Amino acid sequence: MPNTEQKNGNRDFAAENRQAIRYSSVAGVCIHGFEGEALLSDMSSRGFRMESRTYVSLTPGECYTMKITPESDMGTGSFEIEVEVRWVHSTTSLFTAGFSIAKPPTDYSFQRYIDYLSVNNRR
Repeated sequence: MPNTEQKNGNRDFAAENRQAIRYSSVAGVCIHGFEGEALLSDMSSRGFRMESRTYVSLTPGECYTMKITPESDMGTGSFEIEVEVRWVHSTTSLFTAGFSIAKPPTDYSFQRYIDYLSVNNRR
């Protein structure tokens, strides 16, 4: 079966190689000097992509603590998660970065967020 690739800037993604269903959500994000709303997309229990109109100074391979504030109808507060930056791409109008989960929260808050998104079909 041929491998279909999607282009995202200079980054190629093999959608057929993904091991988990992906979801999207607009959430509050705080990471390394950036605090604001961002689109968290392609979310799974293994990682996600962040999109923002604001540039964030992140270094691929570095680990950071990210604070995520889900939309209010989820019914829970913010949580922190340890992430590793896998890649960064920036244009004059959009900043994107890919993250893998370096260390899941011990209280399973990130997994509850993924479960919430899956129930509400937010892809």
